[in-house]
Amino acid sequence: LVEIACDVNEHISSSLTRRVPSSNRESFAYAAAAGAISESLAKELEPSAGMRNVLRHEYFEIDLGRVAASVSMAKDGYGRYIREVARFLKTNPDR
Repeated sequence: LVEIACDVNEHISSSLTRRVPSSNRESFAYAAAAGAISESLAKELEPSAGMRNVLRHEYFEIDLGRVAASVSMAKDGYGRYIREVARFLKTNPDR
């Protein structure tokens, strides 16, 4: 889910602003700057990119309690993300 959102963020940003984020975390700010998502949602979802890296690359011993808390946040946050991006694309069909 995080990877798909970051890919969408990068596509929107590069298409509209000609700027490519240097990290998955940064892609949320770029999507907000392009108008695809709100700044508050971008700030809320940025940490999920870091959690994705921890899980994917096993940087540290994984704290299952932290993972469970992240899943709960992601459920709500990414639901909002889908709605905001869908609304943006619907009102900007040429994007």
